[in-house]
Amino acid sequence: MLKRKEGMIVFVSSVTGHVGHEDETIYTMTKFAQRGLSQAIDKELGSQGIKTCVMCPSATKTDFEVGFGRTKEGVAKTNWETADDVAEGILYACTAKNKVWEIRMK
Repeated sequence: MLKRKEGMIVFVSSVTGHVGHEDETIYTMTKFAQRGLSQAIDKELGSQGIKTCVMCPSATKTDFEVGFGRTKEGVAKTNWETADDVAEGILYACTAKNKVWEIRMK
């Protein structure tokens, strides 16, 4: 990327990177850290053509959400975003003419 003087680094974080949740301390910390790392890289490498973007999806219909009293069937019945929704957001960030720094979903 540095040799080409262009590139995009996409971090997949979470809305948990904006609002901490009890019983998810480590997960919350890592999602906040991704946002900070992206900001720092953006400032450090932006002038060299490297862009960053942070995707912050909320609950998504995946097996990751199963547990803590949630079943696979229950997750499937929700109105949550899908992995395809997240992928569309990433594609948008990578192809937008103007810089997209962060996308918070639902």
